[in-house]
Amino acid sequence: MIKVRPVGLVAAVLLVTTVPAYAAKTEAANEVTLHIDADAAVAPDRAEMTLPLTGKGATRELALRDFAAKQASITSALASAGITGANVKTSDPKDDADAAAMEAVEASEAINGAAMPGASSRSPSKRMPVVAVSGTMTLTIDDLKKLNALQGVAQANGIPLYMLNYGGGSGRFYSSDPAAARKSAREQAVAKARGEADAYAAAMGYHVVRMIHASNTSPPFNMRDMQKIAGYADMARNTLQPSFFASAAYATVAIDYVIAPN
Repeated sequence: MIKVRPVGLVAAVLLVTTVPAYAAKTEAANEVTLHIDADAAVAPDRAEMTLPLTGKGATRELALRDFAAKQASITSALASAGITGANVKTSDPKDDADAAAMEAVEASEAINGAAMPGASSRSPSKRMPVVAVSGTMTLTIDDLKKLNALQGVAQANGIPLYMLNYGGGSGRFYSSDPAAARKSAREQAVAKARGEADAYAAAMGYHVVRMIHASNTSPPFNMRDMQKIAGYADMARNTLQPSFFASAAYATVAIDYVIAPN
C-alpha cells in the first residue's frame, strides 16, 4: 500500500483508462464510499533506428564510392528532415560476400531473361564481377514525429523499413528520462482517479469529501486490459513495436473516496 495525494493533471498521456466505480454506505449519515481504479502510461520519447547501407561495383574501390555516394545522399535527406550531426552515426563499410553473390545472381537472371524468346534482340552485356561492401547508419530520433520523414527518406533510397512497422529489429524506442516518465504516469493516474471521482459524485448529486484508502495494485485481468490489447494490435501505426510498449512508463492506482450529498 502506498500513501498518495491529489496532484494536477499533466500532459503527454499515451493511455489513460478507468474501470467502473462502485459505491457503498459508510457509518456517517448520507455518506458513501466510492471506489475508483485508474491507470496511465507515458510514451517513450526517443527512438534509435538502423538503416542498412550497401555499396556495389565492379571493384572494391567502385563499391566504396557507391557506398559513400549513398551515404551522402541519405545524410542530406535526413538533414532536411531535421536529423543531423551527432544524431547520425555510420559504421565503416565491410566486404559483403552475400550481397555480392546476390547481385551476381540477379545479373545472371537478367542476362538469361534477355536471351529468352520474345526478349529484346539486343545482346546483353557480358556480366561483370560484382564487389559489395555494407554498413549501417544508426539514427537517434529525438522527436517521434520525425519517424514519418525517416520512412520517406528510406523509401526514396530503396531501403526497406517494413521493420519500422512490425518490430523486426531495425530499431528500438526508449525514454530519455525513465524516472521522470514514471513520476508523470503516477501523477496522471492519481489525477485521473480524482477526476473520475468528481464526475461520478456529481452525477449522483454528491461531492467528494475525503480520500480514505489508496493502493498501487492492479485489478485482475478485465475489460480494460482487453481494450489495451486490442489497441496494441493496430499494426498500422509506425510506433507499434514491442520496445515501444516495453519502454512506456505505466502506473495504476485504486482509491476509495468518501462522497456526500451536495
